[in-house]
Amino acid sequence: MHQETAEKPQGRPQAQSATKPHAESQLRKQRARKPVDDSSRLSEAIKLFTAEKIRVKAWKPHEEAHNDFAYRELIKIVGDIRLSQFDGRVALKYKQHFLSVGNLSVAITPSGYG
Repeated sequence: MHQETAEKPQGRPQAQSATKPHAESQLRKQRARKPVDDSSRLSEAIKLFTAEKIRVKAWKPHEEAHNDFAYRELIKIVGDIRLSQFDGRVALKYKQHFLSVGNLSVAITPSGYG
């Protein structure tokens, strides 16, 4: 008699407990998925910004050449990252590059330097 009470009941309760770990596993996988970052790439944003500045004739030829150089260097240094990834650390990396090579642009010179 004691053996009958110690055994687990057969049927439905076991089937439910067997699916529970699978459901929990699926839930963990959904939580672990990172949201898709569909923000524009730096190169795309620069292209649109530059095209608009040129279209409205906001830049003189020397400004256009200077900005073109600066944007190409920016992408070379930090990569063609998504805009959502661009933060103060990325900007500092770009600025420190020019400080280290002694070729700091006047446009990005911090106040007090000149």
